[in-house]
Amino acid sequence: MNGTQAFNLTAPTTGSYAGILFYQDPSNTSGATINGTQTSKFEGGLYFPSAQLTLNGTGSTQVYFISVAKSYLLNGTGTLNFPSNYAGLPGGSPIKDAILVE
Repeated sequence: MNGTQAFNLTAPTTGSYAGILFYQDPSNTSGATINGTQTSKFEGGLYFPSAQLTLNGTGSTQVYFISVAKSYLLNGTGTLNFPSNYAGLPGGSPIKDAILVE
């Protein structure tokens, strides 16, 4: 994703992909890049388990997302705030059920 406009994206709150904003098949190793602006907002899970996720941007907007990636590259002058309390979201935490599989 790349652009000069602000992104305001929210994951669905119902259905099979509730809480998932971006999903990449685990067999896909292609890296993903998100270039946001100062007022971009992403609410939901980012799932790139076999790829590098690159986040570029500026600003200090509160973000509400949970991310899974093989590796991360963070660029820019912004501040990422990862809250532990998702009560401010309409549906609460985007993760409703979780299991750890090794």
